[in-house]
Amino acid sequence: MQKLIFVVCAIVCAAHMSFAAQPTAKVDQRIEFANAVCRMAHFDAIGEADIQYSTYVNATDDLKRSISGHEVGSISLELNMLLKGIAGKHEKIVVDALEWTITNGKIEATDADATALQQSLSSSDYSKFISLINRYYSLSRFDQFYLKNKEVYSQAEELYNAVLKQFDTKAFTSLFGQDISNINVYVSLMNKGNSYSVSGQNAIILGGICDEYVGNDWQHRMGIDKLNFKAQYAITLSISELLLSSHLDRYDEETYESSKWYYTTQSVLFQRNNIDISEVYKDQMVRLSALYYIANTKSSQLNIEDAIILQKREGFSWTNELYSIIKEQYDTTKYRTIVEFLPVVTSRYNDLLK
Repeated sequence: MQKLIFVVCAIVCAAHMSFAAQPTAKVDQRIEFANAVCRMAHFDAIGEADIQYSTYVNATDDLKRSISGHEVGSISLELNMLLKGIAGKHEKIVVDALEWTITNGKIEATDADATALQQSLSSSDYSKFISLINRYYSLSRFDQFYLKNKEVYSQAEELYNAVLKQFDTKAFTSLFGQDISNINVYVSLMNKGNSYSVSGQNAIILGGICDEYVGNDWQHRMGIDKLNFKAQYAITLSISELLLSSHLDRYDEETYESSKWYYTTQSVLFQRNNIDISEVYKDQMVRLSALYYIANTKSSQLNIEDAIILQKREGFSWTNELYSIIKEQYDTTKYRTIVEFLPVVTSRYNDLLK
């Protein structure tokens, strides 16, 4: 009887491992409102080309048009003065939104000093920031706007969950030594072209669908295959960054000097893609890890050659040379995860950039 129980348990466990749980995408009111605040105050990272086709983004502009110009101008001016000199305002505000709660139409921050924005402001200035966005939330009636667009959000979640189902969670676990099934995946319709990892929340915030993929006639205009490469690539990078972030926060002087030279040679492309000098090394290692995942999974949508070309266009011109080190020398019998192999890649990184 005990042997039978053992065999049954083994079969159940094996089946559970074969069908690893997938993370689930969701649209979050806090993140959508944070993006609306950034648009109102002109902190957003959405280009004019994106705005032209996005009726959803244009609808958020109607929010501020429903308020008197004086009120909007006053809130925008005060936010700009308050956050003057803070780099990456858009990302900081969107990430900060994960620490908000919205109850009975009021926004409150749940964890003092937990985010980069909170750490960039004094306690009194952060309280003022929360007061200003509450004013805009109330005047714009954003709660009604969010309810009105529930169907659009459902469509976005449906599209991204279909993409997430195609991910090989076991391959990620094997590569990084961490389970990804419990990662919080947030999709933002106004965060086009910008995806962030938030280690403190075990979360990734994805952008990139807007009306290009979601709208009243989305089924006719947009098949899931068309979304796949862009979405899977963004998700792969964001998950890789999330799982590697704690290992890449600090690096030695030699690597920093190498990164400075790298940044100087590709500054136009790096600036265009919002990559600053302190992020060059980390972003290169994240992209290399993502390439290894892409090359070793059987996705018809993620193509290693296309991914390498894309990375070069972003400014990472040494991708081929660095990736060849992983491809040729990363031995899973010697290194348990990609993290253990990164010192080898870093050494080659420094040699190439001298």
